[in-house]
Amino acid sequence: MASDATAAARQQLIAKPQAKGSPRRLTHTVPPRPPAPPELEEHTDEHFQEHGPFSNYRNGFDYAVKMSGVNLPQRQRVHVLRYTFASHCMAHGGNLLMLQQVLGHTSLT
Repeated sequence: MASDATAAARQQLIAKPQAKGSPRRLTHTVPPRPPAPPELEEHTDEHFQEHGPFSNYRNGFDYAVKMSGVNLPQRQRVHVLRYTFASHCMAHGGNLLMLQQVLGHTSLT
């Protein structure tokens, strides 16, 4: 027996026919997200005021490399970041074909 939530979800996934001759498409609505806790809103506002709405990941990565004491040539830092990402992805069960696309490679070799 389906719960009330399951029944409501099924009602949202009712197939509605499109214009005559076009294929039927499933339509559904996404429920609104609950509001963020006030502490998170405050922390986010403070972060944006200090750093702006978008942070540069390379600045953070360069800082982490500097603090680690690892001496990498300037042009190798992004390569090391990509290689580390790929290694962690595969170690945690990542899909090789998906990783190929994410990294922008045309082949697996």
